[in-house]
Amino acid sequence: MKSVARSFVAFAMLIAAAVAAPAFAQSLTAQSVAAAFQAHGVNAQIGTDDYGDPYLQLQTGAALPSDFGDVFFWDCDANGNCDSILMVASFRPQRRPVYLDAINRWNVERRWVRAYIDSQNYIVLDMDVSGYGGIGEQALRNQVGRFVESVADFARFLQR
Repeated sequence: MKSVARSFVAFAMLIAAAVAAPAFAQSLTAQSVAAAFQAHGVNAQIGTDDYGDPYLQLQTGAALPSDFGDVFFWDCDANGNCDSILMVASFRPQRRPVYLDAINRWNVERRWVRAYIDSQNYIVLDMDVSGYGGIGEQALRNQVGRFVESVADFARFLQR
């Protein structure tokens, strides 16, 4: 009788743990990343890149105030399950020059999103997210939210 009671308690604990577990995305997919952007008011068009990997083109505007927005997927399997993403927001060259010391100041003062000036003088913000081994749905939304907020902060930074 004790073994039946112990088995029941162990089974109940497993069920409780499964019910309490947060939603978990086993890998990064175009659909899961697009949903995370949508949760922050940014629409994403799903496509594929030149290598056949998923790709997102982000709708820019009030929620993502840049000229261009993209998400590139890395280390993907044949089913579109990927280990990492690179989120990118680009700003056209400014009427007033943006000096490298301003870009460096941004990078020193902020941890997650890095800024640089590319070879065509576009100002680029990017952020990597690793989903290697799996990433929780809330963690993905938090990372995407950090990127979206940083793009808005950077747009204000450029106006100074």
